[in-house]
Amino acid sequence: SPPGLRVVDDTTATGCGLIDPLFGPAGYCTIDGTIYVSPLWLDVSDQDSALWYVVLAHEWGHHLQSLLGLESTAS
Repeated sequence: SPPGLRVVDDTTATGCGLIDPLFGPAGYCTIDGTIYVSPLWLDVSDQDSALWYVVLAHEWGHHLQSLLGLESTAS
C-alpha cells in the first residue's frame, strides 16, 4: 500500500511527534506511514522540479523499508 502524503503548513502532530514546516523538504513517519512535505521548501525548489522526484523517492524508500520490516539507520 502507498504511504500517506500530507502537506505541513503549520506545526503538525504526527504519529512521530510534532513537526514544523521548517523541518526540511520532506520526512517520513514509520508509525503512521505518512510522508510529510513542507510547502516552504516546495516554493524554494520550484526552480528545479527534479529535486522533488528525488526527495519523494527517498521518503517512499523509507516507506518500503518499513513495509519490508527493514530497519533504517540513516535518513
